[in-house]
Amino acid sequence: MKYKMKSKKAMSGVVATILMIALVMVITSVVWGIVNNIVKDKIDESESCFAILDKITLNNDYTCYNKNLNQFNFSISFKDIKVDELLVAISSKDNTKTFRLKDNFEDPLLTGRNNIIKLPSANSGKTYTFDTTGFGDITSIEIAPTINSNQCEIVDSILSIRTC
Repeated sequence: MKYKMKSKKAMSGVVATILMIALVMVITSVVWGIVNNIVKDKIDESESCFAILDKITLNNDYTCYNKNLNQFNFSISFKDIKVDELLVAISSKDNTKTFRLKDNFEDPLLTGRNNIIKLPSANSGKTYTFDTTGFGDITSIEIAPTINSNQCEIVDSILSIRTC
């Protein structure tokens, strides 16, 4: 009996090709799974800060500086949005005070209604008073929210503060 060597070589080539295809498919699946999770996390982060520009605003009508009383009043409004906390930057010519405004927030320079600091709830607003003693004339205010534990960019600012 004679065996044909060509058929054995052809069979091992087919097996090798099938193994290579299977190996490439497994590696591709693993890489896709890792990349997909990374991209999905980044998309979730960016979606929490997407389209919030007009939903968190400083109210110009209630934001003003009273030099005689050393008080800066600023009003923040929320529209259809839940915010974890709000990064607030108040600036004078020589100073900047930055703080995170959140529920049950305490800062000796900041007071709210009845001295209880709370963020506005959805579809509402609140006015806060900042003590400017030794701080100087207020020149600007900027706000940037934290939503779903993601710090967003500045959504509103007033760069020219009127007097009360």
